[in-house]
Amino acid sequence: MVQIENLKYSYDTKPIFALKKRKRSQKYGVDIPRFEMKQGERMAIIGFNGAGKSTFLKLLIGILRPTEGIILINGIQPWQNRKKHVKNLGIVWGHRTTLWWDLSVRESLAAIQKIYEVPKERFQERLKVYSDIFQCKDFIDRPLRQLSLGQRVKAEIIAALLHSPEILILDEPFIGLDFISKRAIIKELNLILDSTQTTLFLTSHDIDDIDLLCDSITILNKGEILASCPKDELLQFDRKVSEIEIQKDSKDELKISPKILEEQIISIEYNEEYSLCRIKVKKGEESSKDIIKDIVEQNEGIQNISILKSGLENAIEERIRENMERLYE
Repeated sequence: MVQIENLKYSYDTKPIFALKKRKRSQKYGVDIPRFEMKQGERMAIIGFNGAGKSTFLKLLIGILRPTEGIILINGIQPWQNRKKHVKNLGIVWGHRTTLWWDLSVRESLAAIQKIYEVPKERFQERLKVYSDIFQCKDFIDRPLRQLSLGQRVKAEIIAALLHSPEILILDEPFIGLDFISKRAIIKELNLILDSTQTTLFLTSHDIDDIDLLCDSITILNKGEILASCPKDELLQFDRKVSEIEIQKDSKDELKISPKILEEQIISIEYNEEYSLCRIKVKKGEESSKDIIKDIVEQNEGIQNISILKSGLENAIEERIRENMERLYE
């Protein structure tokens, strides 16, 4: 489905205006030796701001041409035959619209039908199905500018799916959406993806989006892949880590035995404003009990101690930490 070999995309770092002459240099926005993805897989592309997520998506779409290397999507180089390639893509940009502001949703979708050359009967059939799924009957004949954010997101997703793409790309699609509306849309989207076996690329800073929609995760940092694996594998990693939250009556640092500090604790974070302390522990619940006993014995003024539930966010954080430490060893 998607094959990448020795992919590099660089851009010129020489400023247009400079007081002194500077040598022209190249900086890699993406540098990926190898990447593969199968039909029907749902991949989250995550990383810090500036990690290369948007650049990577633009390379997949064909907006950018690689400096080096190969991208093959269903045997096509995206930038070489872009017209044919984009017919197999559905794209939702969270920070921009693909629909027309002053047209009704129905009119915008009819225009998209013409662009993608979807047969009229098939268009009407899909429009009815997706309108029912996303409950669009109340706003499908209203201009886009009159819709709520949740209604616009629904319309954008329908537009992206209307031509039955093999790949769906969602770039921060749920920005600003309330929790209940987002959950409802994701539930319906999951049903569609399951039934059509559409491949998904998702970028999001919301771990809930990733957890509910994706089955694998790729972590980018400065254009390089820090980790790429199934979500379940990350969660297995997280079971080795637990987190303890301690509420104190003072802002003093905790006293902890040196042996426990060295052997069992990954990190300690203090929030002085609320006299809170969070401790990440290496070996799970049994280790947590030893640490709690040690803290209670050595510290006064402990008001509350909780062992927090682990999850995908912790797993991703620990995998990033582990790989960053390896990079700078």
